[in-house]
Amino acid sequence: MLKSGKQTLIIGVLVLLLLLSTVGIGIASRKPVSNMVIGCVINTLRHPYYVQIAEGYNKAAKELGVKIILKDPDQDSSKQIDIIQELIHVHKVDALCVDPCVPGTLGAVVAEAAELGIPTVSGAGHNAGEVCFVGSDNYVGARLAGVYAGQWLQQNVVDRTPIVAIIESTRYPIPNLRVPGFIEGLREFVPDATIVTRDTIANKLDAMEKMEDILSIYPRVDCAFGMNGPSALGAYAACKARFGATDMIGCGFDCDPDGIATLKDPDSPTYMCEVAQYPDLITKTMLAIAIKAAWGEDVPPRVWVPCGLATREDIDEVLANPPEIEEARL
Repeated sequence: MLKSGKQTLIIGVLVLLLLLSTVGIGIASRKPVSNMVIGCVINTLRHPYYVQIAEGYNKAAKELGVKIILKDPDQDSSKQIDIIQELIHVHKVDALCVDPCVPGTLGAVVAEAAELGIPTVSGAGHNAGEVCFVGSDNYVGARLAGVYAGQWLQQNVVDRTPIVAIIESTRYPIPNLRVPGFIEGLREFVPDATIVTRDTIANKLDAMEKMEDILSIYPRVDCAFGMNGPSALGAYAACKARFGATDMIGCGFDCDPDGIATLKDPDSPTYMCEVAQYPDLITKTMLAIAIKAAWGEDVPPRVWVPCGLATREDIDEVLANPPEIEEARL
C-alpha cells in the first residue's frame, strides 16, 4: 500500500510539472504585443463617426503598445476586399479589425485570412467567419432616447396623438437595431403615438429628403429620431425648414462632432438628446480582442459596448465619463 501511494504521488507530481511546463511554453510562445501588427479597416473617413473610430484606433494602439495599419476604402466594398488581401499577404498582419462597407460582402476574404491563422474582429456590421463582433449596445442605447422622448411627449402633447418620424436604414442591420429600441422606450410613455418611418442610406441629404416626404403628409411632427447622427440632423434640418422645428423633440444617435455642436447650439433648442457612443472604448476593445485571438485565446463571440444618453444639459459630463469593460483589457 505504501509503495502504491508513493507511485501515485510521483505520477501526480509529474502530471503537475507537465501541465506547468505546457502553460509556460504557451506563454513563452506568445508574440509580444510590441511585435504585433493589426490591420484596421474602417468604412469611410467621410463619415464623422468613422473619423472618431480612426482616431480611436490610433489612441488605443498607443495605449496597448501595438502597431496598426489603418486603411480607408471610402465605402467601396471591392476596394475593401483588395485592402484586406494586401494586409494579409503583403503586410502579413497578425489580426484584422474590420468595419464592413456593406455587411455580407467580406466572407470569402475573411475565410482566406482565417486559413492563414489571421483572426478577424468585426465592428459596425457582421462579417461571416469573424471571431468576435464588437459594437455599441444599439438597442439598449436607443431605448434610452426613446424613454426620454416618450416622457417629453407625454408631458407636452396633450389631447391628441403624437406624431413621431423615424429615419432608419435597413441596409445596416446592426445599427438599425436602434429603431426598435427607440420605439420600445417611446411606447412605454405614449403607447398610442403615430409612428411614421422612412428608409434611407443613412446620410444627411437622404434623410432630409425622406423627412420632407413625411412632412408632405403631416404638416408637422412632434418628434424626429434618426438612426445615426447624419440621419437625425437631416431630419431635424427638414423640420426647421418646414415649420421651424418648434414644439417638438429631435433625437439622434452617435454624438459625433456635428451632433455635439447641434446639442450645444442655442439656435436648435428642440434638438434635445443624442445617444453617445464611445469610439475610443470600441476600438480599444476590438484591438484587445484581436490580440487575444491572435494569441489563440478564447474570445467572446460578441461584445456590446454600453452607450450613454447625452442631453443639452449634461453632454460634456456624459462624454467625459465613458464606461469601463473587462474586454478592453489585455
